[in-house]
Amino acid sequence: MIDTHVHYTHERFDNGRDEIVRGLKKNGIEAVIEAAISFESNKIAIEYAKKIRPFYDTFYLAVGIHPQCVDHPNLDRLHQLRDLALVDGVVAIGETGLDYHRQEYHSQNQKWWFCRQMELAGELKLPLIIHSRAAEEDTIEMMREYADFLRGGVIHCFNGDIGQAEAYMELGFYLGIGGAITYGNEALNHAVKATPLSRILLETDCPFLYPLSSKKDRRNDSAQLPVIVKKIAQIKEISEEEIEKVTTQNAKKLFQI
Repeated sequence: MIDTHVHYTHERFDNGRDEIVRGLKKNGIEAVIEAAISFESNKIAIEYAKKIRPFYDTFYLAVGIHPQCVDHPNLDRLHQLRDLALVDGVVAIGETGLDYHRQEYHSQNQKWWFCRQMELAGELKLPLIIHSRAAEEDTIEMMREYADFLRGGVIHCFNGDIGQAEAYMELGFYLGIGGAITYGNEALNHAVKATPLSRILLETDCPFLYPLSSKKDRRNDSAQLPVIVKKIAQIKEISEEEIEKVTTQNAKKLFQI
């Protein structure tokens, strides 16, 4: 299995980080992709990858800025981000996108950074990891507007309905399915059932989104992927082995790993 969205450099892993990452292969996790959150987190992740790769050599990186962490348009910072995206082991741009969940969001700043990161992905021919929360209509509209820059990618933590799933897939994107699939969202369940397995990726978003809503505040990690696999298997009425096999192939194809 490949966990296509992790945050092992997050402070919630300060206790036990190396032990968890070194044990990933033992837990059946072939590779992980560490997605950036803030601008500063990119540099932290790059340094950690250098440290941990002698023990877990499939610790890959996505470079970007989360929509809740963007500041005003800043070309100097954008140029720095481009330089970071050229570092060995970077396989995607992200996570980027739009997040209107919080009332104080600054949509114009988010949109500027989302556009620039889509352009960067196009220039460097890298897939995107897109975060969209309470902003699906704008996200899809902007992706369509910038379709010429898109080189595929994944909708991280997809939590939408069939219509949204179809719109994203028409743009060449995979759906990242994580712990939310265990939270009883019927619209999401129907979307996953209708989505071809060839368009699904596995993710945990650890340390967030622990599977099972009663425990979702617990620290998550990649060892919980089998819980997600089991739920997808139940919804799609296919074997867990098939899900593990195909989603791993999907991740390798998208991220060229």
